[in-house]
Amino acid sequence: MGKCDKCGVEFETLCPLCTIPILTDLERKVLILIARGLNSIEIASEVNYSVSTVKKTRRSLSKKLLSKDIGPNTVARAYDLGILAH
Repeated sequence: MGKCDKCGVEFETLCPLCTIPILTDLERKVLILIARGLNSIEIASEVNYSVSTVKKTRRSLSKKLLSKDIGPNTVARAYDLGILAH
C-alpha cells in the first residue's frame, strides 16, 4: 500500500484519483539518480544494489510511467505526472 505524491490517497499500484503509479522507495531513488544523469553502474554504487537490480528497476520505471525508454523519456514522464518536481 502506498500514498499518492500528488493527492495523498492511499492505494495499491495506481492512484484512482490521479492515475499516477506508485513507486517503490528504490524506484524513486533510481528515478532521482537518472534525473541527475547517472548511469546504471553509478546508480548501483549510490544505492548499494547490483547493476542487474538497477537495470530491472529502470525497466520497471519505464513500464509504470509508460515511457519509451529507460532514461530521458522516463524522467520527462515523471515530471509530466508530477512525480518529480522542477
